Amino acid sequence: MNENNTNIKQPISIPMLALRGMVIFPGMILHFDVGRKKSIVAMNEAMKINQSIFLVAQKDIREDDPTPENLYRIGTIATIKQILHLPGEGIRVLVEGVSRASIVDVSQEEPYYIATVQECEIKQASLKDIKSEALIRKAQELVGEFSEIGPKLPQDIFTSILASDNSGSLADFIASNILLKVEDKQAILEVLNANKRLELVLNVLEREINILALENEISEKVR
Repeated sequence: MNENNTNIKQPISIPMLALRGMVIFPGMILHFDVGRKKSIVAMNEAMKINQSIFLVAQKDIREDDPTPENLYRIGTIATIKQILHLPGEGIRVLVEGVSRASIVDVSQEEPYYIATVQECEIKQASLKDIKSEALIRKAQELVGEFSEIGPKLPQDIFTSILASDNSGSLADFIASNILLKVEDKQAILEVLNANKRLELVLNVLEREINILALENEISEKVR
């Protein structure tokens, strides 16, 4: 769960793919299906260059062909690890998030998006930062509480959370593996200060725990 170096790089021009109902974080590996023709072309073009693609969530999941205005400004530069062709025209891709980046300009919309993006400057907390350590401990505590009253989490997720010593990476990991709402994930992706990002995750986790507790209470009353 190590976050990337914070050195500022020059803006780059890169194929862009709009994600529907999904947010991808740096350091995370996951697979998803791609069905839109524009997105498939973007993936194939990215594979021809250096396997890098900019993944950004769309604001309205009902939009089948979102315009640049319908996309969030901050997304994730990712590396395409694998593409599998599915029956029909769809594909399944495996990607690894590399770094946060913001859209500077969209230079092409057809037959696929090309965007100029700038890597975001991340403000990391020191490993000896007391506030960072306190936030990490609180996050570990809340994740345990969440798993007790809500859906049980896999042991490997617990192990990764307990082993973390980086507030920013831990925030990303929890957001990617536990939180469900796209709006929450996008809000966390957009926070560049590591400690403030984990603080936001704590707020969301506490809200979810309160909702789960209330749901359980209602269920008991119904019984």
